[in-house]
Amino acid sequence: MRLAGWYLSEGSAGISGVYIANISPQAQSEIVGLFQSVFDVSLKADSKGVWCRSRSISNLLISLFGKGAHQKKIPGFMFQLPKEKQKHLLQSLWAGDGHAHESRVLYKTVSEDLAIGISYLTARFGAMPYIQRNPKWFDLSYRGQSMIKMQEMLGVASLCRKGIRDHHWVRDNLIWLPICQIETVEYSGLVYNLEVETANSYVTENFVVHNCQDNQPLAPFGMGSAWVSNTFHHYCLQFRNE
Repeated sequence: MRLAGWYLSEGSAGISGVYIANISPQAQSEIVGLFQSVFDVSLKADSKGVWCRSRSISNLLISLFGKGAHQKKIPGFMFQLPKEKQKHLLQSLWAGDGHAHESRVLYKTVSEDLAIGISYLTARFGAMPYIQRNPKWFDLSYRGQSMIKMQEMLGVASLCRKGIRDHHWVRDNLIWLPICQIETVEYSGLVYNLEVETANSYVTENFVVHNCQDNQPLAPFGMGSAWVSNTFHHYCLQFRNE
């Protein structure tokens, strides 16, 4: 898992083999040890990183994790692994392209798939990032309790108060996200309202979505006295924490 994290964050692959770019002697020593333990191959390190001159290993890593910074991704089976294994993956990801300090935890990548994949993994630990889409990259920023949880996972001391709140909350193995902004867009044409019998909820690629209703009480679904207002056609967006 740690080797996967190093490749995703700092690696490149092609016909010449695999190159993991990192100038830290400690990091290079770990990367060499990981390649030798996993693949039993000899490596060459230079002042800027570590070379693995194996085309077959290169092809394997490309097939699993993608080629090129913009195409990097976490393969689907890794989302089903035990949390302890995922923790090692996240730690080596942050050792490469992440930033973890006493007052902030950030990750930057040019790959949208990788940014979303990391947010899925950290969600399993109760840590949800703010994702900012810049013209050239994606910033994952962890704040509040999410930052504290990431700092604990990454072994970094925190300056934040334990009582600081997040802008999301966890309940019944779901991470609930508030709606931050509602936009009105001019449109002329047919409008389709997707419905599902009884629960009126359905699953998209990233969310469990609850459709708009006319002041529908949510008590039958375990939400106490809460209800959904149809005034602004609100949607409840949820991440599963599984």
